Amino acid sequence: MTANQIRLETALSSKVQASLRPDGQKCLCAKPDLGKDEILITYDGPIIDHPTRYSIQIDDHKHIEGTPESNAYLDHSCAPNAYVDWAGVYLRALRTSPLAKRSPAIL
Repeated sequence: MTANQIRLETALSSKVQASLRPDGQKCLCAKPDLGKDEILITYDGPIIDHPTRYSIQIDDHKHIEGTPESNAYLDHSCAPNAYVDWAGVYLRALRTSPLAKRSPAIL
């Protein structure tokens, strides 16, 4: 399967599940078989010239438009568990998940 086929199939990996934490914040729950560098979220929205609530800046005056379903999970962290792979504009897992647990995908 090519990167383009993956991008067209889904925005959220089947190895994570969207959920709400007890405090009401959105999070992703990793399934037990989630591996390091696996794609969690695919960004395949249009390229726009201005920021929006759900966009990610990819260059000067270039932003890729996201959705509440894809970008609601992003936040800054000094101890991240995910990263953006700019080669394909994917959110990828930084490490293997040995157990199914709630884990916000934070950058």
